This record gives sequence, C-alpha cells and structure tokens, in this order.
Amino acid sequence: MPTIRIRFVKINIDEQPDLASHYGVTHLPTILFLLPSNPTPVLKTTDVLSKNSFDAKIAQFESMRAK
Repeated sequence: MPTIRIRFVKINIDEQPDLASHYGVTHLPTILFLLPSNPTPVLKTTDVLSKNSFDAKIAQFESMRAK
C-alpha cells in the first residue's frame, strides 16, 4: 500500500477571518480534511478528539482519498 502524505496547517482565524468564513469555521478547534483536487472539505470536525478518534478520522480520510 502506498504511503499517503498528509499536510497539517494551522490557521489563525483572528488574522484570517475571510478564510475562516469561507470554510464555515465557527467553533474552535475545527479540523478540515481537504483532498488536493477539491477545495471543499470532505470531512470536518469541531470536537476535541482523543488520539484514537483522531487516528480514526485520518483512516476515514485515507479511505476517501483511495477512491
């Protein structure tokens, strides 16, 4: 199975309110999962996640990327 690279980017919504508005960020923390070919998030969570829950979200995202 090929290695899938994931990039994590932290955005300061106080400094970039237009970007927060564009993606509908209204709560913190918000984690968006975007595919390289699609600027619309395919997954979004606004919860504090445990490591296991975060790993599950990444696995879910990886399965979406594979399609």
